Amino acid sequence: MRKRQRLAADAGQTVAPPAAATAEQRPAELPVCPKELSREVAERWLNLVVDMISAGITVKQVDARAIAIAARYEDSIAKLDELCSRPDLEPETLHAALRTRLSSMKEYLAALRDIGGTPLVRMRAKIAPEEKSLKVTDDPWGSL
Repeated sequence: MRKRQRLAADAGQTVAPPAAATAEQRPAELPVCPKELSREVAERWLNLVVDMISAGITVKQVDARAIAIAARYEDSIAKLDELCSRPDLEPETLHAALRTRLSSMKEYLAALRDIGGTPLVRMRAKIAPEEKSLKVTDDPWGSL
């Protein structure tokens, strides 16, 4: 299935949702991968979309840009991980790469929060607001 998804991303087509997709999420409504993304970022974008649908998150075309931002951060972090693992790296360069990586990780987490890509965000989204009772009590201090 991953190969089919990659080919569809390269062609700029939508991908059929996995079996865990919600009934409301039909293939015609799935977002199209932005064409300006590199192959690596487009693959990460597609994986994020599939993961979000599998988690029960409804993904629309309007979400495509936000998902692209998260995919770009994910790709940048992977490249920084490769850079930091090089044994011949100078200490100053390693320090700068680690700082950039930490900053990118924070931004990536913020981007995931924005698109509903963290368990906490999904959990909060499913909690219904508490209904306040309109019942009047005899205690004047009870409403405080």
